[in-house]
Amino acid sequence: MGIVYNMLFGGANKPINRDPSKVMTIPKPVIKVFDWLAERPMYEPLRALCRMEAVFLQMDGKPYKDALKKCNTYKSEELHLDKLHGTLFYSDKPSKKFVLGIHGYRMNSISEFARYVPLYHEMGYNFLAIDNCGAGESEGDFVSFGVQESADAIRWAKLLVDKFGQDIEILIYGLSLGGATTIIACGDKNLPSQVRCAIVDSPYSSFRAEEDYILSLLKLPTKIYPIFFGIINHVFKKNTGLNLKDASPIDSVKKAKVPILFIHGEDDIFVPCKFSKELSSACSTTSQLELFSNASHCQSFHWDPTRYTSLVHSWTNKHM
Repeated sequence: MGIVYNMLFGGANKPINRDPSKVMTIPKPVIKVFDWLAERPMYEPLRALCRMEAVFLQMDGKPYKDALKKCNTYKSEELHLDKLHGTLFYSDKPSKKFVLGIHGYRMNSISEFARYVPLYHEMGYNFLAIDNCGAGESEGDFVSFGVQESADAIRWAKLLVDKFGQDIEILIYGLSLGGATTIIACGDKNLPSQVRCAIVDSPYSSFRAEEDYILSLLKLPTKIYPIFFGIINHVFKKNTGLNLKDASPIDSVKKAKVPILFIHGEDDIFVPCKFSKELSSACSTTSQLELFSNASHCQSFHWDPTRYTSLVHSWTNKHM
């Protein structure tokens, strides 16, 4: 159980690579192997995983390297919030519009957002990409699946207000765990009024629901699901003082204070799109659900960048 706990909740702190020349380009034969496996008859989740990995390997090669090169041409500043780290990419012209980017599980501010910063930069937005607690160059030794991360996101938003003025506008943008974190923050009474709207890509409805889904893929009997959660949560509370029951976007979205755009790939094998459907239906404020066929986990922008970009433009034009 200790190994499982550390795999789930252990921190992923490490120096961030900002040098495009050190980005490894995956050889095409390796990608073709995963493409080939994805077409073989096998256990469906495994086949889908191979298909998803083939796309990720393509995304992590030249496209990521090119995006990182672009980011390195933008004026930027390292920001710190206590023991947390973030990188603020400035727009070319002075702007009062900001994106607060919250990354996903086992990612960091640059590995997650290098692909997306140019999209918002071309729109004239400043982009603050943060490292969650226990990730990237932030300190901390645990991941809380949105409990601590959402409180930190609100503090980052307040830092932007303090630094740049009461008249700024903030869009919170989160992927996967970052999407779940965004939703929890949007339902918090302490959310600054400068936060105008949110975009979430591939969020889960709760830690418990995501855990049950993963256990179902392993073909484990349903009667052990609550037992597993109870043990994990007991150890988690003992080590962190936090409760995984609070990692529940489905509860927070019912109290959401700003409009939320939900984006999800229909072929997501890690976090199924049913979660975004549930969240959008339960949202207490204006919401919009956009599904991308063929796209797996956090791959919608890769599959259809034109449509994705159009959605972001349309949403921000309405709510910022």
